[in-house]
Amino acid sequence: MKRGVIWGLVAFTILTSLSIISCGSATKSATTNTTAAAKLFLNVTSPADKSSVTSAQTTVTGETLPTAIVSIDGVLVKVGADGSFSSSVPLQLGPNVVQVVASDISDNQVGKVLFVGRIQ
Repeated sequence: MKRGVIWGLVAFTILTSLSIISCGSATKSATTNTTAAAKLFLNVTSPADKSSVTSAQTTVTGETLPTAIVSIDGVLVKVGADGSFSSSVPLQLGPNVVQVVASDISDNQVGKVLFVGRIQ
């Protein structure tokens, strides 16, 4: 009787594993197809990395896919129909780190870290 129970568990485990593997393959190919259609990118046009400014804020501008979601230092920014974005960021005296992230609905992300110094 024990041998029958063990073989039943083995058969269940094999069928469950095959089911998971086939579902994983279908998901992977679907993700690959949507990613190939429009590859996520991020181009930050200003400010320049390692630049210095005297003002208490700087404007971060750039471009990405029109369907992308953009955040600057964790704050969501509106992306235009042409993929452009722009937002003001406050700066402390001294060195500042500005993080820009673009993401898509497939949870792909592209990021850029800028170092901007505020001088008096």
